Amino acid sequence: MATVRAGTILAALFGLFTLTAGCSKQVGDVKRVPVSGKVTFESKLLATGNITFDAQNGQPPAVLSITDGKYDGQCPVGKCKVVIKSMRKVALKDKAMAKGPGYDQEMEEESLPARYNAKSEIVKEVTEAGPNTFDFDLQPK
Repeated sequence: MATVRAGTILAALFGLFTLTAGCSKQVGDVKRVPVSGKVTFESKLLATGNITFDAQNGQPPAVLSITDGKYDGQCPVGKCKVVIKSMRKVALKDKAMAKGPGYDQEMEEESLPARYNAKSEIVKEVTEAGPNTFDFDLQPK
């Protein structure tokens, strides 16, 4: 009985190893190329945030930091949906327009309009040949 149990455990471990190796290979085979650009909001460089390039084909998306209006990094090749986010801190008392204990704490909220993040329809074609420089001039309305 111990031999059967050991054989079952070895078979399960081999299956898990094979599954993990297959997944790693797929992730490792993703073709990525350099992308860069700048992001402005109301004609001013966006201080901080992040920009996501998602090929929406099962490949992991690229999430790049925006600092002083600039970003750069590696991104999947193909048509990518672009999502731009920038969080700001707001006092709960200002948001809820209430007073009392606990309302002096801060919370984060998205500072950009939803059309650039939650409802983004921005698509950019990222190519192997490049250049893949994409500038975004975001407007409040």
